[in-house]
Amino acid sequence: MSKPTSGTFSVLIDQDVFFFSDPNLNEDRNYTQGTAFVYSNPDLMKSPFFWPLRKVEKYLEKTNRSGNPIQRMNASFGLGGTAFTPLKIDSMNTIVGDRPFAFLFYASTSAGFVKTKEFHRHGETVTRKIYNTYTMNVGLFGTNLGYQFQGFAHKYIIKGRPEDPFGWNTQISQGGSPTLLLQYNRFRPLFSVGDALFNDGDKSLLDLGWNFGGSVGYYDRVFNDLYLRLGFINKSNQACATSTKLELDS
Repeated sequence: MSKPTSGTFSVLIDQDVFFFSDPNLNEDRNYTQGTAFVYSNPDLMKSPFFWPLRKVEKYLEKTNRSGNPIQRMNASFGLGGTAFTPLKIDSMNTIVGDRPFAFLFYASTSAGFVKTKEFHRHGETVTRKIYNTYTMNVGLFGTNLGYQFQGFAHKYIIKGRPEDPFGWNTQISQGGSPTLLLQYNRFRPLFSVGDALFNDGDKSLLDLGWNFGGSVGYYDRVFNDLYLRLGFINKSNQACATSTKLELDS
């Protein structure tokens, strides 16, 4: 009987800059907050919820021409919410010329895979790992959760903002509207520091990497960025380099 795979639980938070010393400096604007609760475990791929991602894995294995097998990095399931607001949140009327209220509650499934490439450079064989993450979010706009969460946060956590934000009655899709997001991320580590301090060679204290990706659904976009991480880093978990902003980036 195989030993069960251990999992990890994470709480991911995006937040406006806020000040405890002078609450009058606090404000809500544009993307104001996001929170996600995420459980990660490779065994999640056996769940019916991960059927689309199992199809992706089979396609990657079928089209792999590198000579090295595709390795499953991880799988994650998350529940989260994220909010957009205008600057003025104490008006019952729509604020013309500013971003409208919007809140998304979503469930997310994500899976990561490692592809190893070998090539020759200056007479030596060089190995390079490419990390690919595929994410599917199913969500609901227009619930009352945005109003409840923002009121709670302003009352107990972030002082200086209205505790009863009136404008949520004008939010996008008031009453509920389903939505979907499909996203792809490609991570390529560039260099790392501190590898010699660990025995397994898959950990470091600092790393720099490149991330390219895109999404379709409630976000239609292409993005390209660099990321820098500091701490006790598991290099195989490149997906945690991205923001949770409506994505998980998981």
